[in-house]
Amino acid sequence: MDTTKRFALLTIGGVLTFLASLALYYFFFLPIEIIKTEPVGGARDTSREITIKVYFSRKAPKILSENVKVVSTPPAEWDISVASNGQSIEIKPQKELLAKTAYTLSIAGKRVTPYNFSFTTEVERFGIGAPEAQEAFETYEKTFPLLKFLPYRTEKYTIMQRQKDEYFVIVFGIYKDETDAIKKDVFAWFKSKGVVPEGVKIDFE
Repeated sequence: MDTTKRFALLTIGGVLTFLASLALYYFFFLPIEIIKTEPVGGARDTSREITIKVYFSRKAPKILSENVKVVSTPPAEWDISVASNGQSIEIKPQKELLAKTAYTLSIAGKRVTPYNFSFTTEVERFGIGAPEAQEAFETYEKTFPLLKFLPYRTEKYTIMQRQKDEYFVIVFGIYKDETDAIKKDVFAWFKSKGVVPEGVKIDFE
């Protein structure tokens, strides 16, 4: 085989190797972005039994089914299901939501870029308002003082809140070996926000 042909084969082989590596990076390391929601963020007068559709930048059914977490303020329990196309999920409340209340959902997970989504529910169905709703929401804001800062994401981990004084940290897979160092970083972040780490529960996942 002459030198030209050998060089051409080596070049083709290098290109194929590069493309294979790029594909592996794409599927195993590149973060998955939320590209849109239905209804859109900021929607008003939504149903208290709302179904939220969340669309992602690419198909990843296994990741979406096993890793996506939803935390809301005010707190509520949510069911998550992955669509058959593997590129979107549906989020539904397990119980009817409060009337005339602003909700903020924090959606995140391993390799899923954190995303905040807000909406306001409709008034009481029979025309009777819910005067306690705003008071309840203000109480939640006091209960969750870090609401405006969460979820907090770095290239190695994401901090989210589960309940009052209960937080959890998702450490991205390739940084699991650095958990001890990450804990120090997380504790420093809490102190910078005026929260004493020893006074709250922090789970590392």
